[in-house]
Amino acid sequence: MGNIAAKLWESEYVGYYGEEIFWKKGNWAPTHWHRDSAYLPWAGEDWCNFWIPLGDMSADYAVQVVRGSHKGILYDGTTFNPKDPTNPICGEAADSPRLPDISADLEADPDAWDIVSFDVALGDVVVLNPHCLHAGGPTDEDFPERRNLTLRFFDDKSYYSAHRLDVPGIFDHREQIASAAGGFLKDGDLYRPATLQANIQRRD
Repeated sequence: MGNIAAKLWESEYVGYYGEEIFWKKGNWAPTHWHRDSAYLPWAGEDWCNFWIPLGDMSADYAVQVVRGSHKGILYDGTTFNPKDPTNPICGEAADSPRLPDISADLEADPDAWDIVSFDVALGDVVVLNPHCLHAGGPTDEDFPERRNLTLRFFDDKSYYSAHRLDVPGIFDHREQIASAAGGFLKDGDLYRPATLQANIQRRD
């Protein structure tokens, strides 16, 4: 996967950040709209999620993305409160504005947001920037089980950001990340953690 990221970015350096495994079974509502970088100390252009389906699914059940939203407003995160999908993590303390209620907007007007999603099959990969607003599909009687894997990568336009605030009960302390150069990463530093290994990927 690293060589694919290298070709997408035209970069020789690709770092692997980590992975997440998702498994929904039964009747589950869609995951609320959010952007991953609201929760993580990331800044810069070149971060990517490789969203990998572990089975066939239609676009209605796959990941959905607001097209081009990584270049737009970087909204605050959501606490994923089912009663209020826009309930903010940082609120007035954040530099980022509160999330709009994208689901409500789309219910009132299906063209309110430019949404992109794909029918996917085993072997496909959807690549998205984690600054993008995105949401996961539901499971229901017609599609009772959804499994997918997400892998995350970064490169030479990826930076550490100190935007994440202390939020009791959610973020109990601001994350400090040891730097490969010694000390801790500071706001605006090139993202080079001491604890994460990066590989040099040569483009063909």
